[in-house]
Amino acid sequence: MSKLTAAKSTFLIVIVSILSLSALPLQAAIRPQVNSSLTEVNQKHIAFSRRDVWDRLRRLKGKQGLQVDNNKFLCLITPGKLRGEDEKGTIKVWGEQPLFLWQGEIKGIEVRHLRSNKLMWQQTIGPNVHHLTYQGEALEPGQDYYWWGIEPGNKRSTRVIFRLMEPEKRDRITGELAELESQLKAEKASVSEVILARVNYFADQELWSDALREVYAREDFLELSEKITTKDFCSGEIGNREQGTGNSTEEVRRNSNLDDAYRSFLYYSSADNSVTGYRQGEANSLNSLGNAYGSLAEYEQAIDFHEQSLAIFRQIGDIQGEANSLGNLGAAYYRLAEYEQAIDFHEQSLAIFRQIGDIQGEANSLGNLGNAYRRLAEYERAIDFHEQSLAIFRQIGDIQGEANSLNGLGNVYDNFAEYERAIDFYEQSLAISREIGARQGEAISLGSLGNAYDGLADYERAIDFHEQSLAISREIGARQGEAISLGSLGNAYDGLADYERAIDFHEQSLAISREIGYREGEAISLGNLGAAFSNFDHFTEAEPYLYDSINIYEEIRTKLGLNNDAWKVSIFEEQVSPYIRLQQVLIAQNKPQQALLISERGRAKALVDLLLSKQSVTPQPPNLQDIQNIAQEQNATLVEYSLISNSELYIWVIPPNGEIQFRTVNLPQDISFQQLVKVSREQFGIRGRIGTNATLQTNDTTNRLQQLHQLLIAPIADLLPQKEQERIIFIPHQELFLVPFAALLDKNKTYLIEKHTILTAPSIQSLSLTRQHRERVKNLSGEALVVGNPTMPQLKNLSPLDGAETEAKQIAQILDTEPLLGAEATETAIVQKMPNAKVIHLATHGLLDDISGVGSPGAIVLAPSAQDDGFLTSSEIMEQYGLPGTTPLRAELVVLSACDTGGGEIKGEGVIGLSRSLIAAGVPSLVVSLWKVPDDATQELMVEFYTNLYERKLDKAQALRQAMLTMINEGNPDPIDWATFTVIGEAE
Repeated sequence: MSKLTAAKSTFLIVIVSILSLSALPLQAAIRPQVNSSLTEVNQKHIAFSRRDVWDRLRRLKGKQGLQVDNNKFLCLITPGKLRGEDEKGTIKVWGEQPLFLWQGEIKGIEVRHLRSNKLMWQQTIGPNVHHLTYQGEALEPGQDYYWWGIEPGNKRSTRVIFRLMEPEKRDRITGELAELESQLKAEKASVSEVILARVNYFADQELWSDALREVYAREDFLELSEKITTKDFCSGEIGNREQGTGNSTEEVRRNSNLDDAYRSFLYYSSADNSVTGYRQGEANSLNSLGNAYGSLAEYEQAIDFHEQSLAIFRQIGDIQGEANSLGNLGAAYYRLAEYEQAIDFHEQSLAIFRQIGDIQGEANSLGNLGNAYRRLAEYERAIDFHEQSLAIFRQIGDIQGEANSLNGLGNVYDNFAEYERAIDFYEQSLAISREIGARQGEAISLGSLGNAYDGLADYERAIDFHEQSLAISREIGARQGEAISLGSLGNAYDGLADYERAIDFHEQSLAISREIGYREGEAISLGNLGAAFSNFDHFTEAEPYLYDSINIYEEIRTKLGLNNDAWKVSIFEEQVSPYIRLQQVLIAQNKPQQALLISERGRAKALVDLLLSKQSVTPQPPNLQDIQNIAQEQNATLVEYSLISNSELYIWVIPPNGEIQFRTVNLPQDISFQQLVKVSREQFGIRGRIGTNATLQTNDTTNRLQQLHQLLIAPIADLLPQKEQERIIFIPHQELFLVPFAALLDKNKTYLIEKHTILTAPSIQSLSLTRQHRERVKNLSGEALVVGNPTMPQLKNLSPLDGAETEAKQIAQILDTEPLLGAEATETAIVQKMPNAKVIHLATHGLLDDISGVGSPGAIVLAPSAQDDGFLTSSEIMEQYGLPGTTPLRAELVVLSACDTGGGEIKGEGVIGLSRSLIAAGVPSLVVSLWKVPDDATQELMVEFYTNLYERKLDKAQALRQAMLTMINEGNPDPIDWATFTVIGEAE
């Protein structure tokens, strides 16, 4: 009951005591009140005198109260618009039949779905009726709706948005109410006393609509309910937005230009709608209203006004106004962390501004796109947009725009950890903002400078900048800026190990972010709180904050469409921290199994979501039983690694029987793990596939391979299978994807492949999906597609591969097919044959480059033709076979017998390259390389692999293992010749 009884008196709705003519006594819980002050008894419930009720109630203003004249007004009170004196409130409702309450006269009411505009309910209203309970079509949990009143003359009021809360939250409240009522009934409470407690509970949750519904359900509140709907309740005020900084309500209203916008809107909306000039004025006023509400962080309301404005501009053919509205919509969605929507609107506005030659509008749109792409961690694109924007602003002499672009560039370089360069941009931006008196720009630049100095660990200087930024944000009423400054101060004090002070700042930041609906800020504050509590060794307190942060980040990612897989991958780079921190917190509490679930939840998530969505399955993270089932289905020992801040390595081992074991390893401090992997790989990748084997620097490589074995294998050696034929599937993390597990050497200088059968996978959950791929393709017909030594494109000056041609001919003979060689092996010909191929073998050059420039590196080099450039890229594979709406490949095996085909860009998601694209394309088993492969040695290995697979009937993992052992035992002992290849996915 603790979460029910911790009363928050400042937030409790003031009408709880409307339940009787005086404050109700609650047996054993509430005592009669004898004065007119708020009194808390037993810290359980609060009762009010009648005077307190009315005094507080008059301070709860409807945000939509529009005073047209002294006798005529309409104010929609709830759901969705009631706010407390501290400006806290919610648009969410719990009850499926919300109460609609308004002040003024209307002749009807409509309720519609916000996005589809579907009519859910309409009702005629009689005179002197001011409240009504919803009786329409069932509302869906988690969906947004709006309502408006139909005034005399059939004019509709401005709509008010509300949401039936999400199922899990509704279920929680239902359970807590049942628990509360059960306790009260055990205390012999009366019906009225139970209702009082329910009202208190709803008010404590800031569910004003539900609290009012309880009140209006009782006829004995007639006198006070009539007072609620008197003219005095709504006067067009926006509510008290004081922030404890000397900033009055009137100052905030003036800064937001809200009053002026409303006066303009009322003038034009009451004018002759057939006159284009008036319609244009109405649209401009709606835009101004949207901007005003945006400045007050009322983003949903801002979007509503901008959508109305956009509709009018399009109706009257005003494309300049259309572009402005599109840009404003993009800005509002950006603030809601809906970046895909934001980019779409900004791209539309950019196209129009360019069409009409409005270069200032063009520059604004470019800068907005730069901001959005930075949030997606698409940093190169962000820099490009900001540089274009900066050039235009300087060309036209718009120094405010120049300051914005400079700050935007600084932000990107800050993300790159190029702090000195970022500081230079920030200082230029700050100087301009101070010169022109742009207070908000000044606050932003000061905060940005603080972040850069925080990155340089100059915490005292960072604090000074953040305090200056905070003071200005409070002065001008910039609530989001205030939240950001408070959070940044928390980070700086965390850096100084002043954790109590850090926690205080983060809690303040979190409260504001929640209040204004700043979801990304909320996630950041939650993650920062979790980190601060963790640093303070308060692990129990840290855990829920980190879970909540992860949940919000995942919610933000779900707003990105499935076809924007690259964005889902890149944005995770900005969100990975709470996943790592939560693993640490759980391990500190001796919860290794829960830590495994978080490790899984933070890897290959976009890939898994993509594959599940193609099956019309709602993605869900795996539970422990799922993981144990996957180990059993694979008949393999799963080994999952997690690198923790370059200081620790977590290792989970799950054998087929499902018994989960955990080990932790302290990493060496004299060399970073990333550097260790890099050095070991450099010994292998010194030559490419050019016809001769490379020279191996044996001693250095042997030492590094032994060191990697000591860190990765030795700590779990006793948990690995004893029989050589039993499989191990390694689930790497970060740089571990580039480790040649087969070549790791134990203290006896025995290679790991000599003792075990090895595969790899992006995540444990992905194995359940490659298993589904295998089931889908195993009975499908198809031919073998074998390619060798295509005629090389001129672009990269690549040499021909004689060994690859010989390899293709020999493998084609084993597979009973004709290889495509030289000029016949064009990209167009290969792409045409791939959908019907059962086995695909490509012996050619592989590139790690991002040929297409879309952030998805990796390409297979084929012969160019008039229809193509000869580079089959990972993004092209994804677009043709991997995204929703495409037909997956039917191949049961794809072998990329080329350089670096298992490599790519290492991100939190995993390796972003060819292997990931082919898994998304439905391929259950891949053989890829980890470095530049020697040409003739690869030919030997591949022929042996296919011989084992098709003539000796071994599974894919055993076939590759035996081929490697043959190389070791018959004259090619150096791992550079055989250890580059690995099987990803299914062995069978």
